[in-house]
Amino acid sequence: METPIRELLRGDPPVPVAPGAPVAEAVALMRERGWTSIVVSDRDDVVGIFTEKDYLSRVCGQNLSLTDTRMVDVMTPAPEALSPHDDVAYAVNLMATGSLRSIPIVNDTGGLMAVLTAADVMRHLDDVFHDKEAAPDSVDQWRDIGGDG
Repeated sequence: METPIRELLRGDPPVPVAPGAPVAEAVALMRERGWTSIVVSDRDDVVGIFTEKDYLSRVCGQNLSLTDTRMVDVMTPAPEALSPHDDVAYAVNLMATGSLRSIPIVNDTGGLMAVLTAADVMRHLDDVFHDKEAAPDSVDQWRDIGGDG
């Protein structure tokens, strides 16, 4: 869990959309690339994020036009962002406490580098637990600290 987020980042940087872009553009990119969210960026500044949940509740739920509605009107503004130097544990905490499934990862100047998803974190945790099972002699014993008995 002390792994830096940068070690989980794979692939090309995400393609952001502009605040004035039509929702149809964002949805097409999300569908084409298999993304669950897309970052809204004004020049290099992250100004929002648009997720599947935003699409369902703010676009479909309000019966808005995909071509006439602009991202600025349906995005989640000023999303929490993390640095590639932050630990995965911090991302897990932010996801859990904020009910987030996607977190923009920004460089030191605030420029978008990547989007960390819950699926990325789950893959990492799967790798961590798989490695611990493969080398049980090198790991401290797990200790049950919970409730029922």
